[in-house]
Amino acid sequence: MSDEVRQDYFRLDPTAETSDDFEPYIGPRSDFPIHDLGEGVGFQPVWGRSLLMNWVHFEPHRELPNHHHPEEQAGTIIEGEMELTVGGVTRRMRQGDVYVIPPNVPHSGRTFESGCVALDIFAPPRADFRALIERATGRSDD
Repeated sequence: MSDEVRQDYFRLDPTAETSDDFEPYIGPRSDFPIHDLGEGVGFQPVWGRSLLMNWVHFEPHRELPNHHHPEEQAGTIIEGEMELTVGGVTRRMRQGDVYVIPPNVPHSGRTFESGCVALDIFAPPRADFRALIERATGRSDD
């Protein structure tokens, strides 16, 4: 990386404003609860203002039903493996593999013997996510 590119990337804008109602967080993932959604799937979400990051914990031999949503989704497999179908294309995904799902593209998946932990990122945050967790678990993430 050239010095000019490095300076542009790591610049500080003295006129940039921060928000008093949006506090930074630095700490362990274990600070965030895993919400058991039943049927061997747990969500561990972390909300930002413009994104949602969610670790999805799948037990072995679980199905992720075909669905879609208006938010963009990208992610990676953290542990284990799963078969993922996106827009009619199916791949066996292993640790470190990455997926990008455009808005409203149908996708589904299933795990095998080892189960799987995937990290999903949504932008903007899924509008229905908090209500989904509250409905499934009877408690909120806050």
